Amino acid sequence: MSAARNLEDPISLLVANVVKQTLAELGIVGAVRPPEEYSSERPAEGVSRRTHNTRCTKGLVEGAKREGLIWRCSRQAWHASFAAPKPKGDAYARRAGR
Repeated sequence: MSAARNLEDPISLLVANVVKQTLAELGIVGAVRPPEEYSSERPAEGVSRRTHNTRCTKGLVEGAKREGLIWRCSRQAWHASFAAPKPKGDAYARRAGR
């Protein structure tokens, strides 16, 4: 079993180097940049469409805009919405304006 592990390490290093070299030859360098904007169609990684829409609808994401059925927001606003304090009090009273 340990002999197989010793073979895996050099092979994985070789494959990683070949992939890096091929990407460099194609002009693709470094990691893929995240999008500047998230939307219902393309939410943040690991976030469902429903969660994205719910946070935008509730006003938790500053500057979120609705275009038909699709909500859009900047990446910066999306991540900042998790750092912002959550509104306190009764949800029903907030909706009623009390």
